[in-house]
Amino acid sequence: MYYTILNDIYSEKINVLVLKYIKNPAQLSLYLEIIGSLDKPTGMAYQQKELGGLALKVKKVGFTQAIEGEVEEIADKYGYLGMFTYLGTPYNKAFIKEKVKELSEKNKDEILSKSLRYFNKIEDNKKLLKKFYDKYKVSAADKLLISVLKEYIYTSIWADDLFHKVPFLLRPFLNEITSRTGITYEQIIQMTEEEIVAALKGELEALLVNEISKRNQDFAFFYEGGETTILVGEQLDDFASSYQGITDFKNIDQIEGQSACGGKAKGLVSILRSTEDVAKFIKGRVLVAKHTSPPYLPAMEKAAAIVTNEGGLLSHAAIVSREFKKPCVVGTKIATEILRDGDLVEVNASDGVIKILKRVNQR
Repeated sequence: MYYTILNDIYSEKINVLVLKYIKNPAQLSLYLEIIGSLDKPTGMAYQQKELGGLALKVKKVGFTQAIEGEVEEIADKYGYLGMFTYLGTPYNKAFIKEKVKELSEKNKDEILSKSLRYFNKIEDNKKLLKKFYDKYKVSAADKLLISVLKEYIYTSIWADDLFHKVPFLLRPFLNEITSRTGITYEQIIQMTEEEIVAALKGELEALLVNEISKRNQDFAFFYEGGETTILVGEQLDDFASSYQGITDFKNIDQIEGQSACGGKAKGLVSILRSTEDVAKFIKGRVLVAKHTSPPYLPAMEKAAAIVTNEGGLLSHAAIVSREFKKPCVVGTKIATEILRDGDLVEVNASDGVIKILKRVNQR
């Protein structure tokens, strides 16, 4: 998780670096988008490319037995993109086949454009970065810092991919444990190592099983004096109430955060609380979430704007918003607490401000 710690450090360095050359703070967002974008493809880019290649084949010969096999291979390789850690539903063969079918119904140019868009954006960004270097005569030292940043940006997305891929690869192992213990998958993913071993030995107490089930609703790790306690139910409620922040939401008409990708957008709020909400996301709405990850990409692409509680200029939401050219404000801390589904908001991402124009209901 070191890359998340470095986020603020690098964000500050790049802000200072850009302003050293452009002098005009109003242009900061534009050049941050150029410098803070990916320069190498990630898992999502490769999946999209393979889907496009398969769609071109289907357009010529239909779904042959060989193509059915390729569909299954893609599902095995990229199924993790449908998950959020141990939660969510992995992309399966049926899902991938439907995506290939949708693509194959487009003309050849559209298929190529859609399947290679991530690669094309990377090439476009390299050209824009070169223009920045040439126009402002960027020093060798600053070019080195930017190259390190580019590697760091890629690594953060790669690490995020692994954060979801490893649980995907572990699913068969966890399912084997459930078959031997009678503990459900939903319970297994909330258990500690010691609890799993006890379950395999048949020594897990019934009372503890009930507590583990409560962790599916919510839980917290509390560390004090060298000991870690897992809080659930009333214990968690009591602990959370002692750290409660803003409670009077009615008088708040504006939320502030950090601009990750400039621009303005107006729309109704849709809050994504889990990967299960992605499929229900309506095009043109303002996506609001605690943070984003690879499974959120289909919704992010359809969003008018993106707002998150967490993250900085190099967070997943920030990087992806620049790839999609979506207005994005990160680090608001309280967006998911203040906003509700259906609220009408205006996102001024250039200034890092979200104005609440009309609430769906008063609370």
